[in-house]
Amino acid sequence: MSRAASPPTFENTVQPFLEKNCYACHNAKGNSGGLNLQDFTSAKSVMENRDEWEKVLRRISSGDMPPRRLPRPDAGELKQVTDWLQNELDRDPGASRGAGWQPAGGLPTRPAPVDNRRAACQAAPRDRIPK
Repeated sequence: MSRAASPPTFENTVQPFLEKNCYACHNAKGNSGGLNLQDFTSAKSVMENRDEWEKVLRRISSGDMPPRRLPRPDAGELKQVTDWLQNELDRDPGASRGAGWQPAGGLPTRPAPVDNRRAACQAAPRDRIPK
């Protein structure tokens, strides 16, 4: 089966892209930006290191990475990698955070209803005077 015909996976899409475009700087020795992409070897690592991968996706999608002085990745490969990463990260946003995980500050809540009738009466007492 040819590479183009197989569905994109971490192993056949993301890892070769990283090897070609990222490992030169983001490795155990260089560790540029405090990021060693060679540590991530599977699709599971994407969910286990979600925050890092969201940064990676943001940086390669915006064109910040690879740096401008280096050759630009092939547009088709770039789209395949960013699409795969986005789909993987969208699959289950809380999967790697464990049961009972909540965002910092807790879950969003609906604000308490406001009794506008009382506020209206207090705002304009002269309107209550009989004419």
